[in-house]
Amino acid sequence: MKTIGLSLLFFLFAVTSNSSTDPKTINSLNQINGHYYCLIREGLRDFQCQIKSSLFETYKSVCLTKYGQKDKRSRSVEKVELLLAYPGKDGFSIEEINYKPSGNKEFDDKTSEVFKHVEIILNENLFPWALFTLEPIFGENDLKRNDIRIQKKDGKLSVILISDRPVTDIFDQEFRTCDMEAGKTAMIKSSKLKFITDPKGLILSESEADLPNGAIMSFRMESQSIKGFLMPKRLLVQIKNIGKSHQQNADSAFVFTDYQINQSRDKKK
Repeated sequence: MKTIGLSLLFFLFAVTSNSSTDPKTINSLNQINGHYYCLIREGLRDFQCQIKSSLFETYKSVCLTKYGQKDKRSRSVEKVELLLAYPGKDGFSIEEINYKPSGNKEFDDKTSEVFKHVEIILNENLFPWALFTLEPIFGENDLKRNDIRIQKKDGKLSVILISDRPVTDIFDQEFRTCDMEAGKTAMIKSSKLKFITDPKGLILSESEADLPNGAIMSFRMESQSIKGFLMPKRLLVQIKNIGKSHQQNADSAFVFTDYQINQSRDKKK
């Protein structure tokens, strides 16, 4: 199981700061928060749901074809499900349920690798959704920092983290796009995010990220209303591996179902 913590300015790393942000900057950050749909602000307390992964469903199908239905290896993954959970703080987690190792070390090791691959893709693509939709973009910890600068230029608004490994988030005039840029040592050097309009605020719908190996990872997110909350419905991911002589694409889909949602008594402002 992996738990992913949230904070926009800790997008790729953590930097400590002891002083507080000035009131003008705090006001600007809160104004940015107000443009986007936020589940916590809408009254979400916690949730969990199941995720069906096309990658893992394909793996189960291959096992069934190769080993047969009664084989321990096929049976060990037959009823496996992925569970996404958000307990109300400290980020979200992804875990496998109903998995029983087959006892065949080679097969179980291979299954663990498949789990890890699926989790990595989910984590990397759910993270920006969580940053911009699950909790406020700029949380309480961000508002206590003294190394945030805001600049306006050419109709765009930049939020800059001043440090030895800087992060810059560039919003367009209508806040419908955000370019996230990081330093040379960052795991993901840049991400381009796009949002769609909803009466309750802007919702993340697309992302494109540059990976260290030169590949480009993009996703499209569809939402659904569950108990009045706009939750993920389908996540379509494509990874383009750009080589010297050819290009290889890897597509995967994730479907979110069986939500269990708890809400707070009052909405947060």
